[in-house]
Amino acid sequence: MNSVYYQLKLDRDIPVPLYYQLKQFMIQNIENGKLKEGDAVPTEEELCEILNISRATIRQAFSELVTEGHLKRQKAKGTFIAKPKVEGRFFQVIESFNDEMRKKGLQPSSMVVDSGTMNDREVLEQLGLDGRSSCVYINRVRYANNDPMVYARTYLPSRPFKELLKVDLGKHSLYKTMEEKFGIVVHRVSRRLQVGLADGELSKLLAIPEGSPIYVVYTLSYTKDGTPVEYSIAKYRGDLNEFRIDLERG
Repeated sequence: MNSVYYQLKLDRDIPVPLYYQLKQFMIQNIENGKLKEGDAVPTEEELCEILNISRATIRQAFSELVTEGHLKRQKAKGTFIAKPKVEGRFFQVIESFNDEMRKKGLQPSSMVVDSGTMNDREVLEQLGLDGRSSCVYINRVRYANNDPMVYARTYLPSRPFKELLKVDLGKHSLYKTMEEKFGIVVHRVSRRLQVGLADGELSKLLAIPEGSPIYVVYTLSYTKDGTPVEYSIAKYRGDLNEFRIDLERG
């Protein structure tokens, strides 16, 4: 057993629930690296003896830690420290996936699953195009340190972006290519976040069990003059991603 658990001293004289003190202790030691991904967590019986608290207290703390993605349970094996989630600031800054991953010290990569042209009416409407137009679509799985993080379906007007189909977007950033090859800069984006469950196809692409929770982010990108140039639907693994939104009083 990791000796860090013997350092925990629960304070019964303060108005902070014992389960919450245990929970914060676990989070703090996960963040400072004393508890590492894959480490086994002591059993309820062991923690009851070490901390002199009830099983109900431990279960409440661990239940919240599992829900928030800090711990994971494996049937017949026990409870373990989970892989850290990647925090996304997609509602605060305009930044490519590659740039954001590198800032976090992770190695990004992409795999193009499919690409081509289409004229889906709903997509054309999002891009402000009429029914006689067409759009380019590029479907990619995005990775961080070889872990599949997100499956993104991206749509752009065929004019001027049809030549994008000749670019290997498994190796090159879409936003940088748009700027360097086509002279078009994304100036503003509108994003909408939903939650969902992975179907069979997505579970294979992201290496997660079918029915796993996912984040679904819809993005519409505009140039400085307000012209829509990109529409995307990105499906993020719920176990490896989290989103932060900071608010200020207006």
